[in-house]
Amino acid sequence: MTARRLMLGAGVAIIVAIWVLSLMPSPPYVPGGDKWHHGVAYAGCTLWWCLALATWRQRRIAMIALVGMGAVIEVLQGASGYRYFELADIAANTAGVLCGAILATLLPLSPRASLR
Repeated sequence: MTARRLMLGAGVAIIVAIWVLSLMPSPPYVPGGDKWHHGVAYAGCTLWWCLALATWRQRRIAMIALVGMGAVIEVLQGASGYRYFELADIAANTAGVLCGAILATLLPLSPRASLR
C-alpha cells in the first residue's frame, strides 16, 4: 500500500470518527468547551485532507464538503431527539475548516511532495 493510499484512508477514518462521535447519543466527556471540540476536530480533519490532496482545487472541494458535512450532522442531531441543533456548532465547524486550511498553507514542508 502506498503512502498516498494510507493518507487517504486515514482521512476517511477521521471523517467516520467525526460522524460517529457527532451522532452517538452520549458522546464521551472531553475537558474543554463544546465549540472548542468542534473547531479542533474540523481543523484537524481539514489540515489532514489539505496535506493529502494534490491541488488547491481538490482542497477547496474538500473544505466545502467538510463545511457541508458539519451542517448535515447538525441537522441530523436536531432530528435525533437526543442531541440538539446549534448554529454555533456550524460556525465552530466552519472556523475549524478555515483554521485547518490556513495551517496547511503555513507548513514549510508539505508531506504531499513525497506522496506522488
